[in-house]
Amino acid sequence: MKCAIYARVSTDKQKTDMQLTDLREYVLRAGWESVEYLETESSVKKRPVFERMMQEARMRKFDVVIVWKLDRIARSMKQFIDIVLELDKVNVR
Repeated sequence: MKCAIYARVSTDKQKTDMQLTDLREYVLRAGWESVEYLETESSVKKRPVFERMMQEARMRKFDVVIVWKLDRIARSMKQFIDIVLELDKVNVR
């Protein structure tokens, strides 16, 4: 199983370390391979790393996406549902 790890912080003063520690441990316990998508300074509307991850999901470069908390991948429940539905269309969990 290949896994996409998505971690996001809002400012350049924040770090993804806490998110990545837990996510990497989870991937290790599951016996998966992973690729990491790290978004920094994402308080702006555009999230280029997220967009690249979604494009690679459409290309089926991984099977599952994991995040530390739901608010790291989506800014609202509607956005979260839209993301999940888009991933589901391409059979990415």
